[in-house]
Amino acid sequence: MACDKAKFIWYHEVRNGQYHVGGATIPQVRDLEGLRNAALWVFTILFDISDVESLLEKHLSSPPSDDLPKRTDEDDRLIDREYGMVELAGKSYYVSEVLHAFDPVLYSELSSDIKRRDASNVEMNKETSV
Repeated sequence: MACDKAKFIWYHEVRNGQYHVGGATIPQVRDLEGLRNAALWVFTILFDISDVESLLEKHLSSPPSDDLPKRTDEDDRLIDREYGMVELAGKSYYVSEVLHAFDPVLYSELSSDIKRRDASNVEMNKETSV
């Protein structure tokens, strides 16, 4: 699966053309196949995995994971009370909505942090009022 230097440089130039040159360019199928093989070869070297194809096939054929944090009304209210709304592309959205769509784990961690902070503040207020 090794990729010789000349081909690797060619595929890198194809990639640079896509990212830096601009315009509506579409790579040839042979270039896409070569780019994929070069990427898998680099992955093999970087992560010392001998059968990347099998690993990739196993991952792609397995059902999607359902263990990401879910949105809840309580967490939405906590985050939105703290951060309000944002405007994206001329439309207003609650921060909780955007955050969960972008990073459900961060959404969950942020709501947990707010809950801990609020609980700590309640506890401190109890102690100072006694």
